[in-house]
Amino acid sequence: MKTSAERSRIARGAKKKGSRAERNIAKELSEHFKVELHRTPASGGLRWHQMQGLTRGDLVTDSPGFPFCIEVKNRESWDLRQLLEGNGSILDWWEQATDDATAVNKVPLLLFTKNYHPFYVLFNEMQMKPFKKELDQNGLINHLIIFHKGAKLIVMDLKSFKERY
Repeated sequence: MKTSAERSRIARGAKKKGSRAERNIAKELSEHFKVELHRTPASGGLRWHQMQGLTRGDLVTDSPGFPFCIEVKNRESWDLRQLLEGNGSILDWWEQATDDATAVNKVPLLLFTKNYHPFYVLFNEMQMKPFKKELDQNGLINHLIIFHKGAKLIVMDLKSFKERY
C-alpha cells in the first residue's frame, strides 16, 4: 500500500503531465486557429463569468467568436477499443466536453493522448461541418467513426485534424 507521501508525489506528477499537455496543445492550436489560446486557471476546474459568458474547458481565448470549447486529457487509462465497446474514459471525457460546450454555446473538441501516442481529436461530425476544408482526391484521412447517443463522432490524430479543419 502506498503511503500518503507517495500518493501525493504521484498526484503532483500527473498534474504536471496534464499541465504540460495543455500548454503544448494551446501553442499548437493557437498557431493552427490563429488565435491566442491559454490554459484555463485551475486546469479547467475554474468556471468564471466574463462578458462573453461562462468560461469552460481546458483552453480559453479572449478572441470573440472562437467557436470551440476544448478539453485536453493526457492519461494512461484509455484505449481506442473502449470507443468500439461503448465504455471507458474517452466517452466519459466526451460527456464532460459536451456538457461544458453546451453551457457556453460552443462546439466541443476533446484532445487526448498517453505516453508514446500521438494526440487524438474526438468531435461531433455535424457540429464540425462548417469548419471542414476541401481536400483533393488524394487527401484521404484515416479516422474512426462511432455512434454515441445518436451522434456521429469522429476520432482522428491531431495532424490529420489540422489538415482537415
